Amino acid sequence: MNKKLKEVLIKKHNENKELFPSLYEQRWVEKAATDGWNELVKNLEKSSPKLAEAAKVEGGYNPLAVIYYTAFENALNTFFDQVIEDSMTTVELSLNELEKLTAEIKEIIKED
Repeated sequence: MNKKLKEVLIKKHNENKELFPSLYEQRWVEKAATDGWNELVKNLEKSSPKLAEAAKVEGGYNPLAVIYYTAFENALNTFFDQVIEDSMTTVELSLNELEKLTAEIKEIIKED
C-alpha cells in the first residue's frame, strides 16, 4: 500500500470513527491487504488488462484501490465483530455454568 493511499484511508476512517483506530495502522493488516491487492491486480492482468492498468495507477486516490482497501477493512471489521460476539456468547454461557456451580457449592456448605 502506498503511503499516500494509507494516509487517505486512515484520515477518512478517523473522520467517521473517532473512537476506533483504523486497522491499517497495524502492519499485519496493511500487509495482508496489500498482498490481496497485488493478487487482484495480477488476476486483472489476465482477465481485463485495461482495468489492470487503471488499478496500477499510483497516487493517493486511485478509486479502485480505495474501493478495494475500504472493502477489505470492512470485511475484517465484520469478521472481528462476529468473533467477539461468538466469544462473548461463550463467556456468558461459561459464567452461567459457574453461577450454577457456585450456587450448588453454597448449598452443600450450608448443609454441613
